[in-house]
Amino acid sequence: IVDDDKNLCESLEMILNEVGYGALSVYNGKDALQAAQEHEFDAAIIDIRLPDIDGVEVLRQLNQMDTNMGIMMVSGEATVETAVGSLNQGADAFLLKPVNAKDLINRLKRITRLKAAQREIERQRLLLDDLYENAPVMYLSVDTKGIVRSINKTMADTLGFSKDTILDGHISQLRATEPS
Repeated sequence: IVDDDKNLCESLEMILNEVGYGALSVYNGKDALQAAQEHEFDAAIIDIRLPDIDGVEVLRQLNQMDTNMGIMMVSGEATVETAVGSLNQGADAFLLKPVNAKDLINRLKRITRLKAAQREIERQRLLLDDLYENAPVMYLSVDTKGIVRSINKTMADTLGFSKDTILDGHISQLRATEPS
């Protein structure tokens, strides 16, 4: 939770802890960025107006650090431009102050579930990439024009080429090397 209103932070921490979230509050943008470097967070709740750094700038920097962190922006003096601007910078939600606890929790649950699913998809993609790359069988993918779009290490080694030499080349240029 990033907000210079310490009472709001304490209230939100209490509410979030009651429903099973662990919450940490900081009161300015600099401390938020430092905390994000030291800890892994599922989500951040950031006030637009902070005493040192604009909340949207904190949002932008957090997104550069971790694209899988859910980010909810809050403001007591929001305009349509402020809300749209923060959403365009990658916020997952925007709430007006005073924050409705039930709405906050519902949105936070949706955001954290979505981000957890995205992390799991990425983890599975990396596992599949590793399986494909290191499979003991040969894989080669060619587009309709005969251009090699994907090849695994086993196939490249069998053909006697480096993968970089084969990728984006025409299939007709591939011939297995002669045994020595």
